[in-house]
Amino acid sequence: MGALTATQVPAFHATQIAALATTQLAGQPAMVLGSLTLPQAFSATQVGALSSTAIRGLSTTAVEALTITQIAGLNAAQVGAFGVTGITQFSTTEIACMTSTQLVGLIRVQLRALSAAQIGAFTPTQISGSHPPP
Repeated sequence: MGALTATQVPAFHATQIAALATTQLAGQPAMVLGSLTLPQAFSATQVGALSSTAIRGLSTTAVEALTITQIAGLNAAQVGAFGVTGITQFSTTEIACMTSTQLVGLIRVQLRALSAAQIGAFTPTQISGSHPPP
């Protein structure tokens, strides 16, 4: 898959995307992964294999299309990689499903950008398990 371009990848069908190995996804440039129009086809394992650079390259539409299951596959560094624009696209349900370990990846500017509804979605478990952001 390494030789594919950002204009070719959107032609993939959901079944083709689902068949990609995590090693194939991990090495992809952000521009190629950002061109995917079917991010919902990724498994949680595949999403978990994306680099922070690839996460930063996801379009707003791709971020909005992430499912709760896919978000569960993220680690703290990946959560931080969404930046302000990406993290503010998360629904309150998506915020509530994140673990305290994932939330450690949020930095102050991301936390300050969250809406009141998003902040209200944090569970007591998330808050008690989180550490102050850098």
